[in-house]
Amino acid sequence: MRSEIALLQHHWRSFGPHADKDKKPALRKALDFLDQKWWKEIVQWHSPSSIPPRRQYHTLSHLAEMFGHFNRYLTKLKDPRAVALSIFFHDIIYDPESKTNEEDSAEVFIKFGEEAKLEERLVAKVKAYILATKSHEHGPQVQSDPDLALFLDFDMAVLGRPLAGYMAYAAQIRQEFIHFPVDGYCEGRAKVLRGFLAMGNVFASAEFRAAREATARANLEAEIAELEAGRVPLPLPGQPDTISVTPSKKGQTDKKFQVYKHPTLKERINWRAVRSQLAIMAISGAFVFVGYSLIVGKRKKAGK
Repeated sequence: MRSEIALLQHHWRSFGPHADKDKKPALRKALDFLDQKWWKEIVQWHSPSSIPPRRQYHTLSHLAEMFGHFNRYLTKLKDPRAVALSIFFHDIIYDPESKTNEEDSAEVFIKFGEEAKLEERLVAKVKAYILATKSHEHGPQVQSDPDLALFLDFDMAVLGRPLAGYMAYAAQIRQEFIHFPVDGYCEGRAKVLRGFLAMGNVFASAEFRAAREATARANLEAEIAELEAGRVPLPLPGQPDTISVTPSKKGQTDKKFQVYKHPTLKERINWRAVRSQLAIMAISGAFVFVGYSLIVGKRKKAGK
């Protein structure tokens, strides 16, 4: 996690408010303040919450993974600052039950842009990039903008992980939607994944199609098969149920991955914590009883 934070801080210092310090020397103190203020905002919004809906995948780790790809393709980017800011702000608002996450995230970025006095051109471009993550469609805007295509692929790159890594991601997504019943989640998630397959190409750029397209399609088909069978991956240690998945591409061997059962109420309760709490209550009760007995005894003696 420390390495991820260091990576993110480096890019924030390179492409956030500090990027304008040399251009706007009179605003150095203000830019320093904005740099710290908005860095704290980014960290806070992307931190896993202690109350639902919890971020499990859409965290700082997701941003760090995107910046890993950003670094790899940096020489191909014409406007790296626009892409970097899009990465930082594209998921700053994330509520699994909301249908306006992208619009809300864009509004937060616009507020940042106003405070940092960014050029209107840059603000408009980043806003458009953030809104493009709503559908990830490869329309004319994407086809005519290689930077946008790569940015969208940085966001979708997780689909092309090796199968074990992909299923870890799928489990995190399920955790973010844990408030949905299994059958409803399976139906909705499968519909989303089929939409990715129906786009023709999962990835928008030639670079990612060459490197990850085949793996991504196999991963999507594997998860869809599990969802259609009513199984969802949940990261609950101690409850693994290993199953075999046959990828759709011919010539590939069967692969194993972990799928976790939906927890029952009994499994969700932390019995160790319950027992500890009961023990504390029992000890506290004993002290109260002893104290009460001593007080009563003293009063009886005084009455005599």
